[in-house]
Amino acid sequence: MYRLMTNKKIAHAIEKAGEKTGWKITEFKSNEVIAEKVDGENTISSTVEFSEGHIEFSNNSATSDLRDAIEDELSKEASAH
Repeated sequence: MYRLMTNKKIAHAIEKAGEKTGWKITEFKSNEVIAEKVDGENTISSTVEFSEGHIEFSNNSATSDLRDAIEDELSKEASAH
């Protein structure tokens, strides 16, 4: 579904999803970001790598809210075109 999207559009969707769910998104590479979220006294982090519509998280167990929000943003972007 997202294969036709550019990395720039996917990165934008990730940033918007991060804003909505309280994750700080920091650009790391042109196709990878670092996502961080403070949960009480703990900080959760994950890298999010994306290319050709494939998105991979280094910390799957702690990023379900971010993954869901990214899916929502990408779906909105796909249906807008």
